[in-house]
Amino acid sequence: MAEEGTARPQRLRLVTDLTRNPSGLAGSKPSDLDMAALVERAAAGERGAFDELVRLTHRDAFGLAIRLTGNEEDARDVVQDAYLRAYRSIGRFRGDARFSTWLYRIVANTASTHLTRRGRHRHEELVDDAAVVDHHPDRDPVVAAESADQ
Repeated sequence: MAEEGTARPQRLRLVTDLTRNPSGLAGSKPSDLDMAALVERAAAGERGAFDELVRLTHRDAFGLAIRLTGNEEDARDVVQDAYLRAYRSIGRFRGDARFSTWLYRIVANTASTHLTRRGRHRHEELVDDAAVVDHHPDRDPVVAAESADQ
């Protein structure tokens, strides 16, 4: 912490300013520098910084998830799983790309996994009064057993 009368380092002031107004100017998108500072704080374990990253990126992440899944319910599940994955691995974020690019890749991968699972577990509902048609009555074991007995 800087002593009274001495100037604070630029980086510390940026982080402090982000706490007061994380997106810089009111109503504007955060700069890459703002996002980088939030990512750094989140990687250091500051939960509030990650919460702010979620707030700043949620709209776009949710929009991507809706486009990939086709419905809001699945999109909500995908976004929740994606943020959980991002939270768990924020310490491994290298910064080679913007945070939003990294997050959207996680959303896309999560959506792909979700759709694969959904396809595996989705079944059409059976109707109780539907007529059952046997396309191969000659393969019916009961008919074959009765024919053998005669």
